[in-house]
Amino acid sequence: MDGDRLNSYSDLTAEGNLYVRHGDFRRAIDNFERAVRLAEDLQDAALHVKALLNLSTARLAAGQIKEAEKGLRAILLKTQDPQTVFVTSSNLASALRRQGRLDRALLYARRAMRACESLNNVSWRATCHNLLGNIYMNMSYLDDAVAEYRFALELGEKGGLGTSYPVDYIKENLGYCLLLKKRYRQGVAIILEAQQIARRNGNTRCLAECHQDLCFA
Repeated sequence: MDGDRLNSYSDLTAEGNLYVRHGDFRRAIDNFERAVRLAEDLQDAALHVKALLNLSTARLAAGQIKEAEKGLRAILLKTQDPQTVFVTSSNLASALRRQGRLDRALLYARRAMRACESLNNVSWRATCHNLLGNIYMNMSYLDDAVAEYRFALELGEKGGLGTSYPVDYIKENLGYCLLLKKRYRQGVAIILEAQQIARRNGNTRCLAECHQDLCFA
């Protein structure tokens, strides 16, 4: 019985992560809520934390900022696991950034970066530098933001990410930041690249943001 529930948990998690990458956040949230309940039924603390963090990530992407932030600080106080620290700190930084609490967001983003240094995951490292870029852009430190986005793309290129997630988001952010710096031709060109990648990846959220950026340009 537990084996069946563990398999269901794995399937829900894998499918939910795919929904997040494709921008289908409503279905991702539904999957992760079901995964949380399964972990509770199994009385597995580790799986419960992972499910809560996945749910937080999906809620952040859907714009449910306050809901996404709930419980993250309690998780952070109880763990020393680098992967858990990384995801929890990243989500807190993202939530705080969207609330305009940029100094606090920067502190958590740097904590996420420290945790990520011990993890052999190029996609996470690139995502972390993308997050730093977003915070710097919100703080109007546009040169610092561009440097973070470019470094994230360099990491992805060296690490063999190709055009997979999160390269589409990073390019979109870089292009938009260049628009803010009034480097319009270069910004539009990079946004068009991001648009093509997002379309190939089936990332409807990033695709919509690319169209919005082009309208702004």
